Amino acid sequence: MEQNVVDLFRKLVEIDSPSFKESELANYLSVELEKLDFDVKLDKHEKTTNIIGKRSGSGSTILLSAHMDTVQSNKGVKIVEKNGKIRTDGKTILGADDKAGITAILSGIKKTISEGKKLHPLEVIFTYGEEIGLCGAKKVNSNDLKAQLGYVFDSGGDVGIAINKAPSEIDFHAKVLGKEAHSGVNPEDGVDAIKIAGRIISKLKLGRIDEDTSSNIGVIKGGEMTNIVCPLVELKGEVRSHNYEKAQQIINQFEQTFKDVCDQHGGTVEFAKEVIYHNFYLGEDQQVTQFLKEKLDKLGLSLKLKSRGGGSDANVFNNKGIPTLNLAVGMANVHTNDEYVSVDNLVKSSKLVAEIVKKEQ
Repeated sequence: MEQNVVDLFRKLVEIDSPSFKESELANYLSVELEKLDFDVKLDKHEKTTNIIGKRSGSGSTILLSAHMDTVQSNKGVKIVEKNGKIRTDGKTILGADDKAGITAILSGIKKTISEGKKLHPLEVIFTYGEEIGLCGAKKVNSNDLKAQLGYVFDSGGDVGIAINKAPSEIDFHAKVLGKEAHSGVNPEDGVDAIKIAGRIISKLKLGRIDEDTSSNIGVIKGGEMTNIVCPLVELKGEVRSHNYEKAQQIINQFEQTFKDVCDQHGGTVEFAKEVIYHNFYLGEDQQVTQFLKEKLDKLGLSLKLKSRGGGSDANVFNNKGIPTLNLAVGMANVHTNDEYVSVDNLVKSSKLVAEIVKKEQ
């Protein structure tokens, strides 16, 4: 099995698929799913597509998902396999995030079918645009899904780790508007947007707010010339919390602070906010967790539940009503040219999928 898994992974990695340019990979995956007796639907949006495959079986319907896009292009990738690890020559990313997840799903299903075993009804979703906002998962119509439990394969670490807790994220984009004037001739006629923005930032709670909550301003843009009182500053930031109501409360406080400080100093503000994803928590006693533990036990592996500070497609599927864990597939140093995945974890994650999809007699 090991060589087949590695060969598939290498094939997937060699198909360049940065966000919103997943078409070639989507076409390949459609054919592969059809070979495994899936009914395949191209769920097209924004010049790209999700792949939704459904296969009949007996028992509870299970959702399996991984994303097709990589954080950037790896065109011309040169794969190096050494000491049980697969990486690149250091000139591009590898793309194990998340082609390790796709490999696990396809290889695991193939293994179970080849052994002549019965399968659960399956819904396999390969999403687009995960890296730039979970775009594909958000476009999936929940009315088309029947799954009672789900597993996204998109986390780092050794097989057995499952992300059962992840936060909400709310982003904001604020434009602080002042009034331009010549800084040497008549500065008193201007309203300095930079000065106002500085006062606003000094009043915001940024960084680690409490155990469950953090906030950040990551982008500030303003000014063009040193001799012009700055009329516009743009700020982009976020609030994350494992408590959605708390995230809402803080983002609303931020908005009010922007408005109050602008009012006090002769400026105005345009403030936009967007919920990027909702938090979720799945306990050890829930079916989706217990089912996973049983399958790991069969492989001699231990379940390790972990919290994560960022979102994944699992956040979206949980919000759509399908209890979904995010499982580790062994990728490491993702989003860098030092990215790698161990062959051992690739094989173990494929075997785990084989156990998950197998219908016990």
